[in-house]
Amino acid sequence: MTRRDNNDTIPPTLARITISNEFEILNKLRESQEDKQNGRTVSSKVAWSKLGFSSKYGK
Repeated sequence: MTRRDNNDTIPPTLARITISNEFEILNKLRESQEDKQNGRTVSSKVAWSKLGFSSKYGK
């Protein structure tokens, strides 16, 4: 496989991720880790059931 020459500075799939949001992304990751450590997470099944949705598979 050969690479096509182009003038893109970043891969097209990453074009929507901006460096200006890096601080917010890192904060959200930190908050997520704190939530896990402090037991403030719920399974997706529980979360969806609280919103009134249920699995048709019963799991």
